[in-house]
Amino acid sequence: MNKYFKKYGYYFAAIFSLLLKNYGRAIKYFSEVMRYDFFLFNSSEKYINAVAKCKETKRFVIRGGVGDILQSLPFMLLNKSRDYFVLTHFTQADIFFEKIGLSVSEFCFYANGAEYKSRADGVYKSQDVLISPRSLYFESNPFASGVSPFENDDVVVGVHLGASVIESNKSLPIEFLRILFDTFSLIPCNFLVFCNESELSMLHSREITETERLKLICHSDITVSLGLVSLCDYFVGSDSAFKTMAAMLRIPTFVLFENTKNGFRDRAFIDRYVDDGVIFAFRPKRIDDAVMRKVAVDMLTKIKEPHAIDKKSSFPKN
Repeated sequence: MNKYFKKYGYYFAAIFSLLLKNYGRAIKYFSEVMRYDFFLFNSSEKYINAVAKCKETKRFVIRGGVGDILQSLPFMLLNKSRDYFVLTHFTQADIFFEKIGLSVSEFCFYANGAEYKSRADGVYKSQDVLISPRSLYFESNPFASGVSPFENDDVVVGVHLGASVIESNKSLPIEFLRILFDTFSLIPCNFLVFCNESELSMLHSREITETERLKLICHSDITVSLGLVSLCDYFVGSDSAFKTMAAMLRIPTFVLFENTKNGFRDRAFIDRYVDDGVIFAFRPKRIDDAVMRKVAVDMLTKIKEPHAIDKKSSFPKN
């Protein structure tokens, strides 16, 4: 059966099970929906409510990278005593969960898509393992937000050029930073640039260093960096976990990435936020100076006149 029909079939089977108050069966069907679309209708919300009413003991699997983990956190923080299995390419996942006080019974790591598929197939064969539900938003910042490093109350723009290790080709060029600095020179503005150690070295090699209005955020503990995203009034960057963090905090977020076909990415991390007016997605066929300047100008326009641009991207999906 076509996967698009499957997800609807599982969804309506779950709804029917809820009507019968068969919560054990309902959560199994909702878990199947999660394999295709975490946010089909209100499936994750209903899934979470059904789990609360189900007396059966199940193990929940969280799969993917930091962005995937972030969307799973609201459920996990509400259900700390549940049994969790994490399938991830994020090598510091065990430290991450320890830092935020969540117990995970087992971790399984992969380095590429082939390894992920092999390990995931094994996990899904177990009848007692369910895919964890997700949420689009945090009700509050799950990490310590820290203190603003700026001595003024001007607008703070967060920037992250990097991307997932698995999809590092999504990273944006450093030239984009210079375009942002040049464009935003028209208004009093502060920048928080998030980076890892290798990205920090690259910035320094291009003579981009801290100033009174520019701070480079690089912590070995990613929870510290993620917590500081809440200090931003606006955010811009590639399709990365930092962009997801900003969107989950409902911070207006501008995302720039080449328009490659990736249905899962669009369903889980882009389109719902675009529909809510939280993310402004730019997906050109190719990223060049003209595209980067357009993103910077549109972002500046949004800051100066919040209702001046439409929530739909100027570079829509083809």
